[in-house]
Amino acid sequence: MAKHLGMSWEEFAERYARPTYEEGVWELLEVEIDGAYDCVLLDRCETTGVTRCRAHQARPAQCRTWPFWPENLEDKESWWQAGQACEGIGRGRLIPLRVIQNDLADTPDWGVPR
Repeated sequence: MAKHLGMSWEEFAERYARPTYEEGVWELLEVEIDGAYDCVLLDRCETTGVTRCRAHQARPAQCRTWPFWPENLEDKESWWQAGQACEGIGRGRLIPLRVIQNDLADTPDWGVPR
């Protein structure tokens, strides 16, 4: 992600990440917006609310698999709630189940970006 954004790992870590409790594992920072949290790399248009990730092409597996996280797939209500924060749910191109399953299988340790 640092390379994609044209910066060193050190600069990226200082601006956008923090170490976790697990040695050598980092997570992206979040910013609070109206009581909800967005990834620090997510730009949100104040007028339309449309979001754009600054590192979309280099995003980690955790980001690639959103919104198909287990807690969002528990039931229809969970999926609906996720849709309140995700403008892609119910709109745009349909993602084939096999693509979702492959991405989920490649995702290590839910909640901990690597």
